[in-house]
Amino acid sequence: MRRLLFFLAIFLGAILLLRRFSGLFAPPASDGTTARAARDAAGKGPRRARELVRDKVCNTFLARDSAISARVGQETLYFCSEECRCRHLAGGEDTRGDAGGAPVMSDRS
Repeated sequence: MRRLLFFLAIFLGAILLLRRFSGLFAPPASDGTTARAARDAAGKGPRRARELVRDKVCNTFLARDSAISARVGQETLYFCSEECRCRHLAGGEDTRGDAGGAPVMSDRS
């Protein structure tokens, strides 16, 4: 009888650990999602890769959701700071575009 209780306790402990760390045995929430899906949606789950954009003024790459954007014609440009955005919109800097080089200051006197 002791052996049976011991194995039952070990089995329940293992299930609780699995449930705690994997969410496989978690019951669905009232809206039909699992606990794991709810954690992922709340930002507590695994991180997803984010799309990077390039600031054409200083050539810095940053996540699109943290960039400052400006619409110029049909194109959306992304900047790392208000300073870079203002410098580009004021026309004070020319960049080498997609060549990947460093920005070149224009000679406007």
